[in-house]
Amino acid sequence: MKSQTQKNMEEKIFINRLILGDNLSQMKKMESESVDLIYLDPPFFSNRNYEVIWGDEGEVRSFQDRFSGGVEHYIAWLKERVLEMHRILKPTGSIYLHCDYHADAYIRVNILDKIFGAENFRNHIIWCYSGPSNGNMKMFPKKHDSIFWYSKSKNYMFNNDKIRIPYKELHSDKGVKSIIFGSNGILQNESMRKEYIERGKLPFDWWDDFPSGGHISPKERIGYPTQKPEALLERIIKASSNEGDIVFDPFCGGGTTLAVAVKLNRRWIGIDQSVAAIAVTEARLRGNRSVDFNKIRSTQKIKGRAIDANLFNPDSVVFTVEKYKYDYEELRYSEAFEFESFIVQQDGGYSNSKQRGDNGIDGHYPDRTPIQVKRSEKIVRDVVDRFRTAVERDLGKVEFQKCIEEKRRCGTIIAFSFGKGIIEEVARLKNQDGIIIDLKRVDEIVSIAKRPNVSINIEKAEKMEKGGKSFWRLEFSAHAGDSSIELFQWEVDVDEKSSGERVLNDRGGIYSFDFSEGEHKVCVKAITSDGITGEEVLKFHVNGKVEVEEKKEGRKV
Repeated sequence: MKSQTQKNMEEKIFINRLILGDNLSQMKKMESESVDLIYLDPPFFSNRNYEVIWGDEGEVRSFQDRFSGGVEHYIAWLKERVLEMHRILKPTGSIYLHCDYHADAYIRVNILDKIFGAENFRNHIIWCYSGPSNGNMKMFPKKHDSIFWYSKSKNYMFNNDKIRIPYKELHSDKGVKSIIFGSNGILQNESMRKEYIERGKLPFDWWDDFPSGGHISPKERIGYPTQKPEALLERIIKASSNEGDIVFDPFCGGGTTLAVAVKLNRRWIGIDQSVAAIAVTEARLRGNRSVDFNKIRSTQKIKGRAIDANLFNPDSVVFTVEKYKYDYEELRYSEAFEFESFIVQQDGGYSNSKQRGDNGIDGHYPDRTPIQVKRSEKIVRDVVDRFRTAVERDLGKVEFQKCIEEKRRCGTIIAFSFGKGIIEEVARLKNQDGIIIDLKRVDEIVSIAKRPNVSINIEKAEKMEKGGKSFWRLEFSAHAGDSSIELFQWEVDVDEKSSGERVLNDRGGIYSFDFSEGEHKVCVKAITSDGITGEEVLKFHVNGKVEVEEKKEGRKV
């Protein structure tokens, strides 16, 4: 039985989800037939260290898992994940699996044909690209990837008019313009019907119109070698989903699939085992200003910071970030009713649909035992006295007395911590009156971690000139006091008016930036191996010298 809160969330609100964790275990928690489109770009079977892109603990562990045996082990590793994808895909849905020559034949025959059925094979798309190659090699340079498209059934979606492209034009030596048209490649001149030309044609199953790797637009590039161009994902998402549909990427990497889904007004779920990948994707999504955010706004949830486009901009895509541990500050200071409902459900109970007038009862366990949730630290004795009265009223005098006679718990109080007085009062009620009230800490229900304390220092400040213009080059250092820091992220002068400068994957905590004279701000995030983020903002003036603001010591450099 689901609580009213759960039902309301399912019926009215879908919150986009960015999940840190193993995609197999996470997919097993997802409902069957719940997503419309799946795109996956799993690590290729190269058995080479360059497939470890981010280099953090989660990614290295995943690399070792899939390559501990040969190609058979890799296929088994991928197959059990594709089985879950088939389960969660809607009957009208499609899956696009991106791979290369190392294992594409194995993947098609041993995974996709067996799970989705050869009859549901739709296309073997070839993505062609260019790039440098060894001129002395004794083979043709390998310059393509494979994308296998399978549908779950014959009743699948394909929006052909959404992905049409212009016919190619050719110019003769005489300057006469012609159009390539027809299955046999016959050239037709411009007298062909105008509306037919304007409609365009469907792309073939070999795509050579998208850049790769270092050729990706600087506006998209986030700095890792296997990044895919947004236009590639745009064609796939437009072809096999509609606005409002759910797009799922179980190996989301740097978040290209999710960023495109946002632009196209699709809902989305992304999973990755790398802390760095999730951190980069989160920063990328929060800094995406090309999106009509008003179309996808919803209520804030407690698993992630749902309201800040980047560190300074309050305009944002709404999504949760689900990590190995929950951020203590986000839980502690989240909206009260959402926190109460979340904790009750995580402890196996059903939350109260009433936000007010609940008489101090926030939910019940399946056996109808009342639950009260407190966000405060060190709950005091008076809370027990009021809860005892609320429990008796909720259960009724007969059932309340029965709990005492049968030595069953009458209720449970959940809080972050409990003071000495409440512990003593609970013991007194049990020993003297036979009333059993359980006290349970939040960290017994969900894993919690506190944010690292982050500080920024200006280590060097040097006035420089270039091209007749002067500027200041400042070197910053970030300190987090936590040995489990996976990476740092920097934002310089980022606000609602300026896109500023971003560094998304810094492992050293030291970075230099150039500044003109005026007011500036630098923000640094430190991200732990649990995915928990701490941040600090430093504001300063540059005017013949560098002067830091909002520091008690008024430090000057």
